[in-house]
Amino acid sequence: MMFLPLKLLLLAAENVKEEADKELYDIGVIQKNLLLLELKFERNELSEEEYRSQYEEWLRRYECVKEMERREWDRLLDDGPV
Repeated sequence: MMFLPLKLLLLAAENVKEEADKELYDIGVIQKNLLLLELKFERNELSEEEYRSQYEEWLRRYECVKEMERREWDRLLDDGPV
C-alpha cells in the first residue's frame, strides 16, 4: 500500500514525458505548428524576426524527426527480413 503514491507519481511522470515527446517529435504536430506560424505571420501577429526565429526552431525539429525516421528505416533494412 505504501508504494501506491510512488506508482501514481511514476505514471504521471511517464504521461508528462509522452506528451512532451509528442510535442517535440510528432511530425504532425510540427507541421501544424509550422502552418500556424505562417498564418500568424501573414496576419501580422508576428514580426519577421519572431517568425524567422520560431520557423527555424520548428524546422530544426522537423529535420531531426526526419533524420530519426531515416535512421530507423536504415536499421530495419540492415536487420533484414523478419
